[in-house]
Amino acid sequence: MTLKTSFDNCQSWSNSKLVYAGPCGYSSITKLSNGRIGLFIEAGKKKSYEKMIFISLPPEAIFTAGPVLQENDM
Repeated sequence: MTLKTSFDNCQSWSNSKLVYAGPCGYSSITKLSNGRIGLFIEAGKKKSYEKMIFISLPPEAIFTAGPVLQENDM
């Protein structure tokens, strides 16, 4: 699961952030009232639908190295 960002009205996608390297399914993203980013995803170790996970992260986390979730988090 990867988030991609655009700074030119979706003409190009200049940045990507790995959320989780394992199997993932349905996802939804929103801006939360506190300014953070909310992600709701299906993910797992062997199958994409093992768990449903909600993640809240600050917008600047999209521009830092490394995945948001590790396999250990599952």
